[in-house]
Amino acid sequence: MPIKSYILHFEEDKKEQNEKDSKQQWGISLAFDLEGLGPVHAKLRMIDNKISTTFWAENTETTRLFNQNLENLRQRYQQAGLESSELCCYRGAPPQSVNSNLPHIVLDINV
Repeated sequence: MPIKSYILHFEEDKKEQNEKDSKQQWGISLAFDLEGLGPVHAKLRMIDNKISTTFWAENTETTRLFNQNLENLRQRYQQAGLESSELCCYRGAPPQSVNSNLPHIVLDINV
């Protein structure tokens, strides 16, 4: 399945210096367009060993496929020592706030 394009963005959430028991937080935004699946966006948020993952697929069939495989992803996270706090896939494009950091893209490859 050829990759038409993808974008990957990592960010470490800033902690306030006066927080004693602050936890390390990471966010990953991913957007890709695979032939046959269409545009897909993902937002992953990780706090310590808990991870939440939200997908948005513009194609109805892709949304159905992702939803059918979320339990497999949950099991893979568990095998990697992570606890999944939220896993879901929505049809359509992500809310604008999910892409608000995209001007700071780490990697953007169009194949």
